Amino acid sequence: MNRVTRDQINSEILDIQYYVFPGTTTTVACVTLRNGYSVTGEAACIDGDEFNPTIGQELALDRAKAKIWGLLAFTLMNQNFRAQSDMLGYCKYGCCPVTRDNPYGDCENKDRAEGTMKTLHNSDVSGARLNVDDLCTWGDPDTFKLICKASSNKEDWMKSTKAMEIPGVGCIVQVTTQQGVNIAEAVCFVPGVRIVEGADSTNGVTFRQLAQIHAPGRHCQHDC
Repeated sequence: MNRVTRDQINSEILDIQYYVFPGTTTTVACVTLRNGYSVTGEAACIDGDEFNPTIGQELALDRAKAKIWGLLAFTLMNQNFRAQSDMLGYCKYGCCPVTRDNPYGDCENKDRAEGTMKTLHNSDVSGARLNVDDLCTWGDPDTFKLICKASSNKEDWMKSTKAMEIPGVGCIVQVTTQQGVNIAEAVCFVPGVRIVEGADSTNGVTFRQLAQIHAPGRHCQHDC
């Protein structure tokens, strides 16, 4: 059904109370609905000599019912809209509806089609060059080395920790958190640590971690 009927309006009414302000012709109808919500309607007569309480109540009730119509119309339109679109929310930019059939929204789908979505799984510049065709660098882009990283393309988030080693002194550590287009970063200096790497049989880096420069049982690899 795509319209609100008079029967629907009447079926929502639980109780009606009328009140006429003393010394006036102003009549208020307070209508309590089945869910406990109340709406009011008002009516007044210009000429007090012609004031008819019954007519005042009828007019006030009609105006209260007009408000009920608005509430029911909004509910019906909202139900129809959600049923048609199966809307789940809005895209990460907050502008496009997200549905089960369109889980990213039109603007993010456009990003994906044009290849402008950020790749979340890069761990160094050599990997980034494979995934980002217009990557530009200056200097040593791996000055900050990746320590750990977690990401989800489906949920559009990424967390990473990188470190830049100052030989014999310590490391500058950068922590980055990204959710959609929102990014937060923190940088701090950790004294007395260095970057330790693990490698596989092909000398590919399998892990990195921070360790004390003069950790017990270890020899410093730097001239310090």
